[in-house]
Amino acid sequence: MCIIAVKPQGQAPLPITAITACWNNNPDGAGFVIRRPGHDYLLIQKGFMTLDGLLAALDASAIQDRDTVIYHFRIATSGGITPANCHPFPISGNLNDLKSLTVKCKTAFVHNGILGKGSGDLSDTQLYILKTLSRYGNIKSNLPKIRKDTVGSRTAILNADGQLWLTGTWVEEDAYHFSNRTFTDLGWYDFAWDMPDTCDYCQGGLPLIARDDILVCEQCGAQYAACHDCEVWQPINDMKVYNDNNDNTVFVCSFCAKERSDGFGWLDGHGNSRARADIERFLKDWA
Repeated sequence: MCIIAVKPQGQAPLPITAITACWNNNPDGAGFVIRRPGHDYLLIQKGFMTLDGLLAALDASAIQDRDTVIYHFRIATSGGITPANCHPFPISGNLNDLKSLTVKCKTAFVHNGILGKGSGDLSDTQLYILKTLSRYGNIKSNLPKIRKDTVGSRTAILNADGQLWLTGTWVEEDAYHFSNRTFTDLGWYDFAWDMPDTCDYCQGGLPLIARDDILVCEQCGAQYAACHDCEVWQPINDMKVYNDNNDNTVFVCSFCAKERSDGFGWLDGHGNSRARADIERFLKDWA
C-alpha cells in the first residue's frame, strides 16, 4: 500500500498532524514534488527515511499556498526499503533519474497500489515508468491507457504547466486529496468492514459479481477480497498473497502484511498462520 496526499494550488501546506499520521501508518520512506508558479520545472525531493528528516526538508522548502504539492508515504511491496525507491518519480526512461533523490523534471508520477512485481532492487512503479509510461509521450492523450494500466490503483501525475491528473478513487478532506484514509490516527483500521456492493475505482454503479471468495467489477476488472487476518475488504491490487497452513492462497492487507514482516507473532518464519491459529485456539479454550 502507501498513501498519496495532494495539496492543490491555493491550499495551505498539508498540516503536520496529517503528515505525522501518514508517516506513522506508512513508514518505509517519503518524498514530495513541488510545482511553483513562475518556474518551468518541478522539483522532486525524496528518500526521507525518518519523519524528522522529512519535516526538515518540508520546512526548508517553504511551501506556499500558490504551490501545488504531491506528498508520498511508502509501505514497501517490492524493490526493498531504500531512499531511491521512494516516490515521487520523474517520468523518464533514464534509470538514474528514477533513483535520484533530488531531481528537476517536467512531469512527475506518484503511485499507490501494486503494478505487478519489481525486479531486483527496482520497485514495480519504477519498472512501469521505465518500460511503459516513459514511452507514452503526451500524458493527457494517453490517460485512458494509464487508467487501464493502473486499474485498482491510485495515481497522481503533475506537470510543470500545473496540470494535475488523478486516477482511481480518492478521499477529499478539507480540500486535500488522499489516496486512502491512512492520513488519520486510526490508520489502516479506518476502513469499512462491510463487503462492498459496487466498485470504488470506476464508480460505474454496477453490482460486484461474486466469484468464489472474490468480488469482481465486470466494468473495469477490479477485484476485491477480505483480508485473511483482519477481514477488512480491500482491492486485491493493494494486498499481498500468502499461503495458509493448508497451502491455500490467501490475501492479506498491507497493514497486516507489515505486522507479519515485523514479526508481531501472527506468523512463523515460513509465512504460515500457525502461530495465530495456536493463539486463537488458546483463547477459545480459555473462554
